[in-house]
Amino acid sequence: MKQLFFLITTFFLLTGCLSHWFVESEVRLQVENKTPYTIVGVSVVSLDSTMQKNWIKDTIPPGERSSVVAGDWIGTFNLGVSYIKEGENSVFVQIFEAEELNGGSIFAQISEKDGFWSFNQK
Repeated sequence: MKQLFFLITTFFLLTGCLSHWFVESEVRLQVENKTPYTIVGVSVVSLDSTMQKNWIKDTIPPGERSSVVAGDWIGTFNLGVSYIKEGENSVFVQIFEAEELNGGSIFAQISEKDGFWSFNQK
């Protein structure tokens, strides 16, 4: 009886681990700031702009990385990056449209050159 219980328990544990491995339900995001500005947050914005949720709340100085933050954001979303320019009190927002988040770990570099912004997932 103990062997049967052990086999059933082991089966369910392995099945759960394997299904989680193949069906990822969360995204872990870390952002590196390659801009000359200080990033003060990253938000997920629905494609129709009716919903916005803060995701990364770190202040990320130029050249630095955020902490790794997990969220249940599987799919295609607009991402809003809030930033401040040195010597200004206003917060600006750059929107990256239709970014695909497939689950798992994502490392992204946010950069700006001559007014053109990029969100490169690695």
